[in-house]
Amino acid sequence: MVLQHLWHPASHEEARHEAEYQLGPSATEYEINELARRMSAEAHERYMSGEDAVTLCNKCAYLEDIHGMVLCSRCNTHYKHVFDRACKWCLSAEKYGPDLFEGVT
Repeated sequence: MVLQHLWHPASHEEARHEAEYQLGPSATEYEINELARRMSAEAHERYMSGEDAVTLCNKCAYLEDIHGMVLCSRCNTHYKHVFDRACKWCLSAEKYGPDLFEGVT
């Protein structure tokens, strides 16, 4: 394979494990390797196309990568952890009313 040197070895190994899981214990080594190659090629094409890419400013990229925080989708002003549904300001406004934090940024 000419393109095999472009694939990250870890992603190919992950694809191989996924192929083994999908095909089951009765699969031959050839079948597993072929499915893993196809899965790796598809993942590489998706990566290179930028289909799932998100462009972030330096601050947002840092907060997401290092602290696991993203901009709140409700207010677009404060940050929240990726697993929370909203920032603390929006959640407090839900619970206590919108005028509780009026003027606070």
